Amino acid sequence: MSPMNADLRHRIKCGPQVTMISLRYPSSALAAFVATLGFDLTFIDLEHGRMNVETADAIVSLVRARGGASIIRCASSSDDSIRVAIDLDSNGVVVPNVDSVSEINRICLTCSLRSSVGPLLIPMIESQQAISDLDAIMSAPGVDALFLGPADLAQALGYRGEPQNPVVRSAADGVVSRAMDAGVPIGVPLLYRDLPSFKRKPPSFIYYDVNALLKSGAVAALAG
Repeated sequence: MSPMNADLRHRIKCGPQVTMISLRYPSSALAAFVATLGFDLTFIDLEHGRMNVETADAIVSLVRARGGASIIRCASSSDDSIRVAIDLDSNGVVVPNVDSVSEINRICLTCSLRSSVGPLLIPMIESQQAISDLDAIMSAPGVDALFLGPADLAQALGYRGEPQNPVVRSAADGVVSRAMDAGVPIGVPLLYRDLPSFKRKPPSFIYYDVNALLKSGAVAALAG
């Protein structure tokens, strides 16, 4: 296991809190800038947006050359998508739409067979089925942490486009509470860091959106 992966794994479990910034855009120039901002992880998204594998590969190398770490969200939870993400040699993989015990067991096996250097494995909880099978998902060997996906969870619960709906937030808080009770690290987008269960302990890691960061910076600059 690489020293950086070991350090990230320790921090996600024990603190201090890990921060990750989404790149959003398939831009090496933007990645080079974002890598200087002080976030622990650059989040590279192959599931949404226009990022392709070749650009993701270049960005992983660029971030590493600047002493930073990166994490990739796979295009899907399929074995092929996971293999592609692992082969890009980032410091971890986030797997979307993990819904069942059989699925997480398959994912863990794929990761263990594909890599011996220990990239972080973080399944996303984004559906009612995932909530139902949460105990099995978070206890599967090889899972380092969970990550909440409020937008897809909102859609799954019948509140498309309403991730801040009280029903969605309540369901998310239930996931957080169960994870914390089980001693499993869990991360959330920035706007979900105030869920009631986090009064006991802050999120293990926080996802910042580069668009929101740019917007808040612009508002502050224009107001000054």
